[in-house]
Amino acid sequence: TLISCIVSLTLSPALAALLLKPHDPHHKPAGWRRYPAKAADGFNRGFAWLSERYGRITARTVRTIGIVLVVYVGLLALAAWRFTATPIGFIPAQDQGYLIAVVQLPPGSSLERTDAAIKNAVKTAMTTPGIDHAVAFAGLDGASFTNAPNAGTLFLQMDDYPLRKEKGLTGESILGDLRQRMGGITGANILVIPPPPVRSIGTGGGFKMMVQDRSGKGYQALEQAAVGMMMAGNEAPGLTSVFTRSTPGRRAYLPTSIVTRRSCWESIPRRCSRRSRSI
Repeated sequence: TLISCIVSLTLSPALAALLLKPHDPHHKPAGWRRYPAKAADGFNRGFAWLSERYGRITARTVRTIGIVLVVYVGLLALAAWRFTATPIGFIPAQDQGYLIAVVQLPPGSSLERTDAAIKNAVKTAMTTPGIDHAVAFAGLDGASFTNAPNAGTLFLQMDDYPLRKEKGLTGESILGDLRQRMGGITGANILVIPPPPVRSIGTGGGFKMMVQDRSGKGYQALEQAAVGMMMAGNEAPGLTSVFTRSTPGRRAYLPTSIVTRRSCWESIPRRCSRRSRSI
C-alpha cells in the first residue's frame, strides 16, 4: 500500500505530464518516427469509424426498443416451450453396436467354474445371429466393474449396422434373442444388458436404485428388502432383467441395478419404492 501511494503521488503525475503535453495535430514526424505515426493514425481512423457505427446502431436500437423487446420475449417463450416439451426422465436406450453380458455364479464359486460358464456363454453368443465377436473377462463383475471370482463379463460386438439392416436385425431384436439363449444355460445367472446411453456415465443401460437400512433391522432384513424390491421390479410391466448384487457378505448399502425398457419411465420407480418400504 505504501509503494502504491508513492507511485500514485510521484511517478504517475510525471508520466501524465509527459503524455499529455500540447502538440500540433498537423505535425508530421520525420525520419523513423513517421512509421509508428502512420500505424497510430490508421488505428485512430479505424477506432473512429467503429465508434461512429456503434453510435448509429445504438441510436437506432433505442428508437426501435419495442421491436427488440418483442424479439426478446419471443426468445424467452421459445426457450420455455422447449424446456416444457422436452421429455422428462431417463435417456432412452440407443443402439451403440455392442451389448454387455453379466455372468453371476453362487457366492464362493471358484474362478475355474466361472471360466467354464463364461466359455459356454461365449459359444452361445457366437451362434446368435447379429453377433460378430465376443471379449470375455472371468473374475470381473460387469454390474459394478469390480473383481469377483464368481462373476464374469462379456462384451458382445454386433455386426455393422448395414449388415444387420440387410438381415432385418436390430439391437433390440438381438438383445431379446440373446436373453432367451443365455437363459437356457444352467449353473449361472446370465444377464444381457445394453450399454449406458451416455458413455462413461454408469456401467449399463437402465437405472439403479439404492436400498438403505435406516431402522437398524440388520443385514438379513436389508437383503430381504433388496430381493423383494427386485421381485417387485420383475413383476412390473415395462421392466426386464431386474437383478440385485446383494450377497450375505455385503454391508451398509445394497445397490439394486434395474435394466428397463422404454416404457413406464415415471411410474416404475414409485411403484418399486412403495414395495420396498412395505418390506
